[in-house]
Amino acid sequence: MAPPQVDDSAEYQSALDECGVESAAELDPSRYGTAQQTIGNANSDVAAQSIDDPRVTSALSAWATCMQEFGYVFANPDDAWFSTSDAPTSASSLELAVTDYSCQRRVQLEETRRAVTREYTQLWIENNPGLVQGLRDALADFTARAQSILDQS
Repeated sequence: MAPPQVDDSAEYQSALDECGVESAAELDPSRYGTAQQTIGNANSDVAAQSIDDPRVTSALSAWATCMQEFGYVFANPDDAWFSTSDAPTSASSLELAVTDYSCQRRVQLEETRRAVTREYTQLWIENNPGLVQGLRDALADFTARAQSILDQS
């Protein structure tokens, strides 16, 4: 994931007043690319661990079984959602959405995903104190730079 870039287009620059342009330059968001990359990597790691966790795979299996009870065959809710992309407001799409939601509630799919993700996030934080400190430092620096800009105005 690349750090965000300040848009140098004429449209963007003209949309900002002189103060906004100066403030954006002083904040220099490119300085925080490492922190943003760390967050992106952590999110990817946690997501990969979570999706393979037996509690999540079991909940997905229970969801698929529930959906089959109503005549639908999907591996996961994303597949169900994408299957409606051609006619998202049709009666059959709405019926599928209600069934999907009902099955997710019945098997507590989202609750399971959130709990598992929370656990892996906590483990990542505990196992990466240096990276967490780097994130804190970057946020503190960014906040201090923003406050400095505000104090000058």
